[in-house]
Amino acid sequence: MAAKRGGESKQGLVITLVFFILATIGLGVSTYYGFADQDASAKKVKDAEAKLKVAQDQMNWYRFQAQLYRVYLGPAASQNIDREELTRNLAQYRQGQLGANQKDAADVDAVIREIFHRELGFADLPPNWTPKSPNWPNWDQAEKGPKRSVVKALSDARTDYEKQVVVAKSYEAKIADLEAAAKKATDERDAADVEFKKKLAGETKKVLANQDNSQTLIKELRDKLEKTSLTYAEDIKKVSEKARVSDKTAREKERSLQETKAALKEKSQALQIREQKVGGTAPANMRTDWKIIRMDQRGKMPYINLGSADHVTPQLTFSIHGVGVDGRPNPAAKGTLEVVSVLGDHLSEARITSVKDPNRDPILVGDALYNPSWSPNLQKHVAIAGIIDLAGDGRDDLQEFMRNLRRQNIVVDAYLDPNDYTIKRNGVALPPGKGITPQTDYLILGGGPESVRTGLAQDREAMKKLEKGITDLQQQARDNGVTIVGLRKYLDMIGYRLPQGVSGGG
Repeated sequence: MAAKRGGESKQGLVITLVFFILATIGLGVSTYYGFADQDASAKKVKDAEAKLKVAQDQMNWYRFQAQLYRVYLGPAASQNIDREELTRNLAQYRQGQLGANQKDAADVDAVIREIFHRELGFADLPPNWTPKSPNWPNWDQAEKGPKRSVVKALSDARTDYEKQVVVAKSYEAKIADLEAAAKKATDERDAADVEFKKKLAGETKKVLANQDNSQTLIKELRDKLEKTSLTYAEDIKKVSEKARVSDKTAREKERSLQETKAALKEKSQALQIREQKVGGTAPANMRTDWKIIRMDQRGKMPYINLGSADHVTPQLTFSIHGVGVDGRPNPAAKGTLEVVSVLGDHLSEARITSVKDPNRDPILVGDALYNPSWSPNLQKHVAIAGIIDLAGDGRDDLQEFMRNLRRQNIVVDAYLDPNDYTIKRNGVALPPGKGITPQTDYLILGGGPESVRTGLAQDREAMKKLEKGITDLQQQARDNGVTIVGLRKYLDMIGYRLPQGVSGGG
């Protein structure tokens, strides 16, 4: 019985050891798999955190965009926005910390530049400007928002558009008025042309008849003179031959004959002068197609047929000439005018600046305009010598005169500087003998030393320089075939209103 118990004890020990080994192996296996599951869980947690960060970044990115777009849409769309959060996100965005890895980052940059700045009136941003640049011209740091919203920009644009519509309507009304005025002026001009042609035909007929009568009268007077001379010669011969008339009577008859001859000659010359006046000519270079086409009711504001297409500008001046029955302008000017405003391609409003005889020779529709120093297509050139006294006070007004010339598109090739009496062009002294060229149209001659009534008149050396400068420019003008004209006559030709006491020859 004891031996049996010992065998059972060993068997139990073996079974216990087997179970222990199996349990140890199972524990090792379970422990191994437990650690393996722990690593997998840690990896999943890490991946989940990374995805969470990506999602959080995307959320912050899209939240930033939504907040930014809303504040740019205006106060109504941005009332409940956290401005502090927007400011932080904006700072991170501009520093490249927010949205740097987002696929649409470049698109958002373009939206901010093209819409929120260019469309809001900041088209003058530098070409290389980006939303990451230091300065945002439309952002108010203190208010933590834009200075000008899209809604405000649209409102301003709508207001500007409405203003432009009003302006456009006013211009349309002005254009309609001008077109009506132009049509009326054209109709009046056509009617005036028809009437003028009728009058011209009648006057021409009268002039031709008068010329025929003058020729007939001259012939009759000449025949009478010849007959009278022959008669008196025969009488004298008879008296001499017969010696029945005293010497006193013969001398009286001879004196009467001479007086008759003189009277007949005087009448003949008067008729010839009358005939020459009928056929008088206007200046050779005077245009006949520049004219007054309409007058206002007061007769003070004429309209002329020159405008923007002719390069007319305000302050351009013309002399006014009446037109003879033969259609040619009279040589003598009846007055002057100055352009006030340019109304169309071939229409300008002017004002009459002077009239020589308003009662006997008033300014009329159809009068011709003349300015030898102005051309619609070519610049005229002049030179200036001497004292240009426009106010009659003995002082030089050269700079004002040159400004007036330049406003009329006239080029000053050379002038005598009254400060140092050197010949200059555009403020630069010219070499001796230079200044006037064959392209110069006129040398305008102002006053000499005798016209200076200031303290400079006592400076003999200065007066000698002034006289020498005038002489040099006159010699250049003669060498280049340039016309020399006195200041007063030149101002009269271009229609410049002449002040009292202007220096310079006529």
